[in-house]
Amino acid sequence: MNEQGKYVTVRGAVLGIAIMGLAGALAGCTTSGGAIGTTATTNAVFGITFDTNAPKDEAISVSPGEGDAWIHSAEDGSSTITWTADRPFGVKFVQIDDQTKKPRKKFGPNQKDDWNAADCTTPTSCKLVLQLDPGTPPGNKKKEIRGAKYIVAAPSGCIDEPTRPANCMWQDPVIIVRY
Repeated sequence: MNEQGKYVTVRGAVLGIAIMGLAGALAGCTTSGGAIGTTATTNAVFGITFDTNAPKDEAISVSPGEGDAWIHSAEDGSSTITWTADRPFGVKFVQIDDQTKKPRKKFGPNQKDDWNAADCTTPTSCKLVLQLDPGTPPGNKKKEIRGAKYIVAAPSGCIDEPTRPANCMWQDPVIIVRY
């Protein structure tokens, strides 16, 4: 697929995700996990699995919901997004429509502009927790929605290297947060 085709596919997917999330929110559906297409929770937890036999851009699987999330940020600042895996990885946020740019706004105070590396207590127990900015208080009609594609890579940052190492794996889900 050429660059134009990828661009159209990503934009179409993001529009579809946003519409499904909005429809779910309006319908009053509830679920846990913050999966796209349902009313958001205030937290999301994702597990990352690896298949070293798959093509490198399909070797990482993020679940549930293929790593996509629609989340409402709690006004007390207690909302988080957590990724866990059995090996080191990193997460980087990029603009949905122009991946050469950095996201205009961060999701939370501990998000780095570059790669956010997982904290590995052991080489087989890695976790990355993103604290979300506080949401707006109930009754405040001014809401803000931020969305970004994020890239999960193992090892962290490998896709940005001039020549990708042979063990480089990646995946690129979408997160939308309502503040």
